[in-house]
Amino acid sequence: MDLWEIINKRIIRKSQKKDNDSLLNRIKKQNSENKLKCIRKSNQNTHLIEEIKKAYHKKILYVPDFNIDDIKKDYNFLLTDKSVENPFIINSELVKIIKDYTANIKNDEEKAKRIFNWIHQNIEYDNLRNDNRYQNSKETLEHRLGICGEMAFLYITMARAAGLKSKYVSVKVDCDNIKVNHGCAVVYVQNNPILVDPAYNKFDIHHRKYSILNDDDITKNFVYWRNGKS
Repeated sequence: MDLWEIINKRIIRKSQKKDNDSLLNRIKKQNSENKLKCIRKSNQNTHLIEEIKKAYHKKILYVPDFNIDDIKKDYNFLLTDKSVENPFIINSELVKIIKDYTANIKNDEEKAKRIFNWIHQNIEYDNLRNDNRYQNSKETLEHRLGICGEMAFLYITMARAAGLKSKYVSVKVDCDNIKVNHGCAVVYVQNNPILVDPAYNKFDIHHRKYSILNDDDITKNFVYWRNGKS
């Protein structure tokens, strides 16, 4: 092999090495850029996930403020275990609904109508009741179904929690002069009683014959009905 062949081979090797180095550098640079993009994308995804988590926890953990000072002095606020059967049960969902629908409303009649409208729009009359176990206000809210007395319990509970005076009404002759065994509610606006009947879908209904029950009497009836004696 002569000198020129040796020199040419060395030049070719150097050229190949240079090309290889250049290719290697480009690969390294591309990998570095891809890695950087992945890191940025990962960071963006992490931020997004954190935002979703925050929003989720905020929604799940949100419990509306409930000021018991808003409740009329006519009523006691009791906390009992589940062994006590009471028709007027309040929970956080019910409080939130009351806050949402009666916030900043000072007029008692408008507040009473707002609560009636919410029940009218969200609670259906249960025409297919197979179980005689009478529901309290919390259960009626959960099932979004109820018969007349159960819907009355829900209205009364919501009205009282909103700072209104309300009681249970036992109806014997309804607005159409028909004899019935029916239940609705009464709410007091400036001490004037207004009959509210969610089952008849009527605010300020004029039943012909009825009696307003105190809580002791209606609670005894509720326990009786709840145990399948209705």
